Amino acid sequence: MFSLRLESRERRDLIRRQDAKIEVRRQGNMSGWPISAQTAFCFIEHVGSMLLSAHMGPSPIAPYGECGQDLVQQAVLFCGRGLGFTEDVLNRHVPKGACQS
Repeated sequence: MFSLRLESRERRDLIRRQDAKIEVRRQGNMSGWPISAQTAFCFIEHVGSMLLSAHMGPSPIAPYGECGQDLVQQAVLFCGRGLGFTEDVLNRHVPKGACQS
């Protein structure tokens, strides 16, 4: 019974997310081919997990060109562009890093 309620709630949440994506696209704030909410979540989670694991030790194990807030900004821009958000939306909502060009 619990699993049926959980599935029902997940379906409602998925419908709400899908409706939100449709509205964002209708307003012209997203472009490109749409991807599913589940796939988008997994891609973003992967980027975040890799950044975290690369910086867990005493020194970073990945040679990123940025660090700190600038690296976070670059990751957000990378994911936002991959999801199809327009540059206008990203410029309005992504905080500027110290090395913003």
